[in-house]
Amino acid sequence: MIAYQAQMLPQVDYQKIGKSFYFSLADLEHRTMQDCCDFLKRLKSALLKEHLAQDPELLVAHLCAYLGTAVTVHTVNQAEKLEPSMITLIKHQAHAAYQHFNQYPINSTIQSNEQKKKNLEILRGSAPGSIVVQTMRLGRVMVDMLAELKSHRQCHFKMYRLPKQTELFCPHETLIKIMLIVSSTKCAEMEKAVKWVF
Repeated sequence: MIAYQAQMLPQVDYQKIGKSFYFSLADLEHRTMQDCCDFLKRLKSALLKEHLAQDPELLVAHLCAYLGTAVTVHTVNQAEKLEPSMITLIKHQAHAAYQHFNQYPINSTIQSNEQKKKNLEILRGSAPGSIVVQTMRLGRVMVDMLAELKSHRQCHFKMYRLPKQTELFCPHETLIKIMLIVSSTKCAEMEKAVKWVF
């Protein structure tokens, strides 16, 4: 794994994470991706029940709401002091990742499989742990979910003229319930794992 040179959170000992045999940055990345997938699975059930289709941006907004909930509601060891730094870091990294993926695209804008492979290797070589792989896996889950939601809505209304969708988000009460249930479960699991290691 390459040393990560990008902006980081202050007061966090990343070397301590890297030195642990049982807990690594790659583990943290994979666990975060898995947590996001678990949230999306529950969200999908709620959206299917409401017959709501989604755009990628709306799905990302739901995911951001979940991650924000996990960070702000379930803090450990005075982590709330890091919140302003986390917001700054997330904004910085989101812009950097967007520019990086635009510079080395691996999506359908590139027709050549060889070029996609080259771009993927460049992306993996400049990122910590397995963040590119985890991002691609999460992206695949999201694309599949979007297709399933669209198909479900069209099938539900196939005998009628497809009504215009007036609601964009999952109902707030349902969304809050899902965010709190998943984040509390996942944060408890993470806290237990971290305490066991350290």
